[in-house]
Amino acid sequence: MIKRILSVGLLLLAGCSDAPDLNSQQAIAALQQLNAKLSGESSDNSQPWPYTEQYLKQRHDIYNAIARSQLTPEQAQTLDYLITEERFVRRYQPWPLAAKINVDAAAFQNPQWQQGLAMWLTHIEQTLELAKESKIFLNAVEVAHIQAQLGHFKGKGTEPALNKAITSLEVYLDKYTPRNQLGLSQLPNGAQWYQTKINYYSGQVRSPIQWFTHIQDKKKSLKGTDTQPLPNRDGAQMLPDLDWRQNYDDLRGWAKEQALSPAQHRMALIWMEVDLGVHAHMWSEQFVYTALARKGIDAGVATRILMQVLTHPGQSFIYAGVLNEL
Repeated sequence: MIKRILSVGLLLLAGCSDAPDLNSQQAIAALQQLNAKLSGESSDNSQPWPYTEQYLKQRHDIYNAIARSQLTPEQAQTLDYLITEERFVRRYQPWPLAAKINVDAAAFQNPQWQQGLAMWLTHIEQTLELAKESKIFLNAVEVAHIQAQLGHFKGKGTEPALNKAITSLEVYLDKYTPRNQLGLSQLPNGAQWYQTKINYYSGQVRSPIQWFTHIQDKKKSLKGTDTQPLPNRDGAQMLPDLDWRQNYDDLRGWAKEQALSPAQHRMALIWMEVDLGVHAHMWSEQFVYTALARKGIDAGVATRILMQVLTHPGQSFIYAGVLNEL
């Protein structure tokens, strides 16, 4: 029944501005269907490929059709955050680190899916070239991520258009010059984008320098404390939410319920410190590894922290509330 309601709702969203209001369950279902390719869950040819004009319009229409009166306060905050993010430059970086494009062999047996992927890869190349005019560049990790994904595609396609698109994008990226820093602040309006993220995840409004000072103060009470991995959220029961990057879960609410040990408090502070360092203070990759080594963090854990920070900027601040416990 929900699937039928959703299908009708999406048709109306595509066809008129007076779209029906979607309740929480319908909104999440609509976004899951739209974002399925980003999550690696679908080879559905009826849905647009990520960050194409059709995708951006459909996503915008879904946001506008959601009935706020039928959302929880937390979901309403997430909706505000998602709408605010529409102002920033993600459309010029259409293959985010969090994306998991389907590389399953079954998908490549579908000629229509291959043709859609070919057109999307061409769109990626054209978008990256267009972004240069606005001085918007990927960082080196994002470029390597796309190259690795293309490597998974090679040899699986049977459509000439797909193989041509893969080769063309590979050649383009081989010649591409990434920006010289990893963080968001190097992008146009990147500092404001990052501020939006830490405001949302923390539920507080503080500048990066205020947060950095606050974290240094809190670390003093944990001097000499070891580190311990933060709670594992895999399989945890969470309330539903609207963001595909959070697996449609309320990470903020879940984090607030966690009772952290002193060693986990220190790890949360380190994660937030690196988050701020990379995205607000332009820490380089080497600086991150050096800084973490001085804190007793081995290279393997440092890599996981860095990749988490790059894939999900600001998300470390889901633990901002637990700082009050120190």
